[in-house]
Amino acid sequence: MECDRISSLPDHLVAKIVSYLGIKDSIKTSVLSKRWEFVWLTVVGLDLKNCDFPPNGIASKMVVKKYLEFNRGLHMQYFKVYYDDDTVRTNKFVEWIATAVHRGVQHLDVETESPDDIIEFMPKNIYKSKTLVSLKLA
Repeated sequence: MECDRISSLPDHLVAKIVSYLGIKDSIKTSVLSKRWEFVWLTVVGLDLKNCDFPPNGIASKMVVKKYLEFNRGLHMQYFKVYYDDDTVRTNKFVEWIATAVHRGVQHLDVETESPDDIIEFMPKNIYKSKTLVSLKLA
């Protein structure tokens, strides 16, 4: 008889395990059972730079929106995004960065097609962050 040891782990450990998967695979775990339905939304960070979603596609925007809205009290360890010039100039993109900073993000990695514009569009709360350990703007 086989034993399912992962299901006996506490939710925070399951979320930690899921955080090592890519975002697409993390989302796929939501179909495993009712318990796993929202696990991907409780991981400690979001990495959209190394995923299979098109950077400016509907899927990546929906993932960010759902992730940021789901658990408003979550402290983020990392937030990694890549977007094109048009997306950077939108309020939503600036709002996402501001939300990550507000949630105490420690590692912020933002990449765009025009790095010169990124500084202009960075939210002002980034300069007052007490938790930011690394900031990569490219």
